[in-house]
Amino acid sequence: MLCHRPNWCNLEAMNAVLSPIVSEFETEEQAISYDRWFRSQVQEAIDDPRPSIPHDQVMAEMREIIAKKRAARKIGVSSNLS
Repeated sequence: MLCHRPNWCNLEAMNAVLSPIVSEFETEEQAISYDRWFRSQVQEAIDDPRPSIPHDQVMAEMREIIAKKRAARKIGVSSNLS
């Protein structure tokens, strides 16, 4: 599959083998703090009583938002050229 977004899609980086010794955190405390935060966010989502939204519905809504923003950007760019 070809990537049409080279700024954010880097297949080489995606396939890189990361060292388990290297951490993205500067200290053990930062890693522990992030882990606690992340787990609380997951638990909050699990405990949320609202009904789930189907993936296809979310994706359709996001595609609509993106299309509107692209259209607005094109109008803004073309009006600036005149």
